[in-house]
Parts: sequence; structure tokens; C-alpha cells
Amino acid sequence: MKLLLFAALDDDQTRLENCVQGLAQNIGYDVIGSFDTLNKQLCRYRNSYALAVVLIAGREELDEILSIDKLFNGLKTIVIVPDRKPETISAALKLHPRYISYRDGDFRDVALVVSHMMNKLKMSQQ
Repeated sequence: MKLLLFAALDDDQTRLENCVQGLAQNIGYDVIGSFDTLNKQLCRYRNSYALAVVLIAGREELDEILSIDKLFNGLKTIVIVPDRKPETISAALKLHPRYISYRDGDFRDVALVVSHMMNKLKMSQQ
């Protein structure tokens, strides 16, 4: 069971990694910073991941990720959207996330949800 973190911008990537770093010590995680790498990683190793946290920087990146939405099927996903516009949230829902958060937040909510989901996954594996 591994955690996949996607964030293309360095500042976002650092914030996201700091948010979940302590939670994922025991299971390991991959940090991915480009769409092409995300696509390849999901094509090759999707079954290795129990959970994906996808931080979307803008509408163009959301459209790219939506182009590979099938690769997220069966993967528990948390999506962090770039803004609070209804059309952005509606588009992000096509990824069937378990939780949606916002890029302008502090990600404490994301850490809480990741922690809860990982605990549930650990319990189901026992």
C-alpha cells in the first residue's frame, strides 16, 4: 500500500508533502511533479497505490488530468482544486474523489482525511 502525491508546482508540492509526510512514514509514498510522469506511473503501477492526492494548479492542468480519468478508476482519490468556481468543482467530480479540498487552504483537512483513509485501509488489510 503506497500513497501517490501529485503537485506540479514546487511550493504546492512542498506544502502537500509536509502535510502528509508523518502520516505516510510506514507505508511509503511517491511524489510526482509532472503530468507525463503521473500518466506513466498510473499506467505502470496503479495497483501499487492505495490512495492518490492530486493537487491541481489550474484549469489547464485539470483538463489534462481529466484526459486520463480512467486511470483513477478504483483508486481512492483526494482532489485539491485550484479555485472554488462551480465549474471547476463539477469538472473535478469526474475523477470520483472521496474528498475535495482547495489549493488556497492549509491542507490540514487533507491530512485528516488521508489519516482516516489510511487507518481504514490498514484495518481492512488485517
